[in-house]
Amino acid sequence: MPEEKNDQKLNTIATSIEASQKLAARSDVKIDVPPGFTSSFTSTAGYEVHSLISHAAENRPKIVMIHGALASRRYLLPTAKLLAKDFQVYVPEMPGHGASSRPKQALTVLEQAGVLMEWFVQHELENVYVFANSYGCQVAAQLAAIYPQLVDRLILTGPTCDRAAPTIMEQAYRLWLDGFHEPKGAGHQLIADLTDMSVRIAFQTAERMVSDDIRPKLAQITCLTLVLRGTRDTIAPQNWLEEIASKLTKVRVETIENAPHCVNYAAAGKLTELITSFIAEA
Repeated sequence: MPEEKNDQKLNTIATSIEASQKLAARSDVKIDVPPGFTSSFTSTAGYEVHSLISHAAENRPKIVMIHGALASRRYLLPTAKLLAKDFQVYVPEMPGHGASSRPKQALTVLEQAGVLMEWFVQHELENVYVFANSYGCQVAAQLAAIYPQLVDRLILTGPTCDRAAPTIMEQAYRLWLDGFHEPKGAGHQLIADLTDMSVRIAFQTAERMVSDDIRPKLAQITCLTLVLRGTRDTIAPQNWLEEIASKLTKVRVETIENAPHCVNYAAAGKLTELITSFIAEA
């Protein structure tokens, strides 16, 4: 069966990674821990995966936030802090990003989903809410398609990679255009994230992003999914968002006026309202 083949493939990936790439945590990375959060490292599939976890009562609903390519925990924090008022928030950093281990080669979308699957299990996370932005949407979609028991509801913001711009150069041009609409501070955050990654891993991650097609996975997702973008997002245009939505069986579509690609950084208040409202739906 397809599910069994996917399980076997992910297990093989995890075993291979653990056997060949036992990598230490990035001790040179300064971790900015906001009030109300704890910094945590977990040995997962041979990597030290860093995450920020909010302090919360046990009965609060849980939400996991998955960052995009060339990014980290940093640009998720504006929304994470707001969500932490009502949710227990988990912000893991994928291998190659932020304070997590830097692999010898950038992981593929399937490999990143395999690492996150193990990380979910280690943190006893099942049937939780999952938020993702940009390239993180490709990883989150892979995770939800293969392991539906992990995800109760899914929020995909600015999903990549629009097949109308299938090359790194085209995506880079769109990213450059989007930069004119991102708020002050976004450039400094991007520089810090790229410094953590290294140029080589950043370029390889971009290659993994453009080579992966999110669309076949979407039909396998069974949970209710919110798909949204900022109206100034040049990386995920409206026609691409509508194509994404058309592949999902249970979907809501929203836009945030005048927001760029990184809605979680630029429009945290409005985004938090939409997420909270979506999760509260019957």
